[in-house]
Amino acid sequence: MKGLVLACLILPPTALLGLWMLFEVSDVRPGWPLYYVGVPESVRDATPTFAECRPARFHWKGRDGEGVPYVAMDYGSYMDPDVALLKHAAAMAPLACSGDPAQVAGAGSHFRHMRCEHPDVWSADISVEAHGPCREVRIGFVLND
Repeated sequence: MKGLVLACLILPPTALLGLWMLFEVSDVRPGWPLYYVGVPESVRDATPTFAECRPARFHWKGRDGEGVPYVAMDYGSYMDPDVALLKHAAAMAPLACSGDPAQVAGAGSHFRHMRCEHPDVWSADISVEAHGPCREVRIGFVLND
């Protein structure tokens, strides 16, 4: 009887903590168990890395009632920014993403915003740092409900 009472007191808070941990997560590497739980398969398929000089890290946030759910990947690349934008845009073909041509943002990075026609993904953004030997690449996805 004590075991049942103890289980009833411990399991619900543990479950809530576990769900909260999956709600807003950062610094997850591809291949980790949380990666497979939190990143939709369609996004995993559309986020290869090119000429990697710093490993990829994923972070995401679920729907919170006010904000939209998103998934983002950050990594470092030796690749030229224009080529990286083209390669990442091509990798998103399965998500049916299209949009404006690449732009040079004021902060010295190359940027592209795309609208996606996929059940999982509403839009995608690609940002590549313009200078430096190991350029920061960020791929962000706004997810559909």
